[in-house]
Amino acid sequence: MYRVLLLFLSFSVLLTSCNKDEGEDSLVQQDADVGFFALQVGNSWVYNYFRVNSETGELSNLGATETIEVIDEEAIGEEVVFTLKTTTVDTENNCGPCNTSPEYTLKVKDSLGYLVEVDGPILFSSINDEEYLVLSQEFGDIFRVLKPNEVLITVPAGQFVTKDNERYAIDPEGNRFDGQDNLYYAEGIGEIRQTISTVATQRIIYEKQLMSYNVQ
Repeated sequence: MYRVLLLFLSFSVLLTSCNKDEGEDSLVQQDADVGFFALQVGNSWVYNYFRVNSETGELSNLGATETIEVIDEEAIGEEVVFTLKTTTVDTENNCGPCNTSPEYTLKVKDSLGYLVEVDGPILFSSINDEEYLVLSQEFGDIFRVLKPNEVLITVPAGQFVTKDNERYAIDPEGNRFDGQDNLYYAEGIGEIRQTISTVATQRIIYEKQLMSYNVQ
């Protein structure tokens, strides 16, 4: 039940453009000609999840590792579709926001500035600032929207200039819940950081951060 209360997590698509190891600190920004999401077979990215201390704001690593790999590329009609494999290692079963399946695949495409799941929802908007529906639940609908200002984000993988998609829920009467999440993507690099709250409160409970990545 607690997992249901978490705002719908985006699929963890880490899309980058160069090699980066945990602990490096330099600003990373990729050339635009690789595309915003830089989808390419052989690329891989690693995330960790952290719990946020409500009093101090300090982060505690939950000890779970999530690895994303681009394992296939195919043409479907006039579109290019990529298959992503997500592998989650959570040996202590301590990561509440992690994917419940240890391994799954997802087909995505870059559609006019949107990262879209094939036959599924929009996962991120890089150019359009109109809100878009992500998921409908009994308690209401979950939306995201591209915010106007870029944000400088520092994670273990480095420092990145990012775009922010805010995520929130609206009840059947049209009232917005207090909870709010944010997804930060860098152009030519992909998802860098994600904050995770519940529907009912603005307090950030978890963070997901890019630890390292390898792009060929």
